[in-house]
Amino acid sequence: MNNLLADLTKRVKARLDAIKDPISGKGLFTSGRVTGLDVRDDGKVSFTIEAPGDVAELFIPVRDRAENATRDVEGVTNVIAVLTAETAANAPAKSVGGVGRVKQIIAVASAKGGVGKSTVAVNLACAFASLGMKTGLLDLDVYGPSAPTLLGTGAKKPRMREDKMLEPLEAHGLKTMSIGYLVDPSSPMIWRGAMATSAVRQMIDEVVWGDLDVLLLDLPPGTGDVQVTLVQRVPLSGAVIVSTPQEMALADVRRGLAMFEKRTRRCWA
Repeated sequence: MNNLLADLTKRVKARLDAIKDPISGKGLFTSGRVTGLDVRDDGKVSFTIEAPGDVAELFIPVRDRAENATRDVEGVTNVIAVLTAETAANAPAKSVGGVGRVKQIIAVASAKGGVGKSTVAVNLACAFASLGMKTGLLDLDVYGPSAPTLLGTGAKKPRMREDKMLEPLEAHGLKTMSIGYLVDPSSPMIWRGAMATSAVRQMIDEVVWGDLDVLLLDLPPGTGDVQVTLVQRVPLSGAVIVSTPQEMALADVRRGLAMFEKRTRRCWA
């Protein structure tokens, strides 16, 4: 590390440590809340603030102060501050669909389209599966389902059981379901809000997932009817917000964060 970078890193750490941990009263660095600090030659800074799951809401303004304080450090050009919170290891599983229990449900969302959200969702699901976890991926992007293309499932169709429940398709070690499996891919998706939310309810309630360690939900971009229906209907463990670094994109992302932070204790951006 060169002297200039070392000096910038020192000043960033000092600025972060001037912000108090609401639990211990110590600085964020001294208390060990800040992890993964990355300071680069071009002035880009990223770090994670780790909060206890039962009081995660106390750290939302702390994350905002830490991000703003770091941005004010001379030489810093961009800041990404992520807040994470851990829930208890013995947290109860959640019922999803007609059969089975899901331990963790994570939404992958974006406030703007075209930022790579679906690619992130698929890669996260495959990463969980590679760790030996029983993983499901539910593509709820009713206006532009990407999972069939990304997973290479093409024109395959899920089987409907006698009880009218759908069985998810298996791909790359995942159980998957997508609106793209059920509609003609050459037809435009021109659905009003009520139709879209009805489709989301069916995709959540009428799929037989079985027992899963984690279920990833790939949401459509924005913060409209589909997203509100989801956060009201499904007990989320957390949410991942995918964005590009432009200020116009980040302005929309903040609205998305606000929506999910009201419904879950963990939100990553």
